[in-house]
Amino acid sequence: MVLYIDPCGKCRYCKKDREELCRDVEEHYTYGYHWGGYATALQQPAYHFFHLPKNFDIAKDDPLFCAGITTYYPMKKFLKDGINTAVIGIGGLGHIAIKFLKKLGHEVTAFTTSLSKVDMIKKELGADYVFISTDENQVKQVADKFDFIINILPTRDGLEKYINTLCGEGIFAQVGMPPVTAVVLI
Repeated sequence: MVLYIDPCGKCRYCKKDREELCRDVEEHYTYGYHWGGYATALQQPAYHFFHLPKNFDIAKDDPLFCAGITTYYPMKKFLKDGINTAVIGIGGLGHIAIKFLKKLGHEVTAFTTSLSKVDMIKKELGADYVFISTDENQVKQVADKFDFIINILPTRDGLEKYINTLCGEGIFAQVGMPPVTAVVLI
């Protein structure tokens, strides 16, 4: 396993605050010079860190560092005020995506395969609309509607029906990673 320690700071990616894409990064193997895994300390440049608020409850709030960042990043990059949004796949990441979109002031439509989740998705998570994705008639009702869709599902099965709900200039943020053998580049 490779641990990326120190991006170059000079390439086009580093200059755009996208250090994770740096091609000139200094590589260290996890169990080589820098110990990784379940370490009690981490050696990184200071600008990679930030202070947590004193009232931050690590036991309660730590999902924001994994699931939260995973879903928030495409929102930060692509969302604009007043656009129609949808979330596909209402599990751990999907829950957080709906809550973020609502807190950011968007009307949210959720797609799920579980009829039993509809009330919870509306009442507890705050989705405005919930469609059962296995019901083709429901999915057709929202054809060409959404400006931003975040897909949490780790599969490409049925992807076409969701793409059809995206408007012409819409953004489809694929967060769930399908199996590598299933990836098709267009």
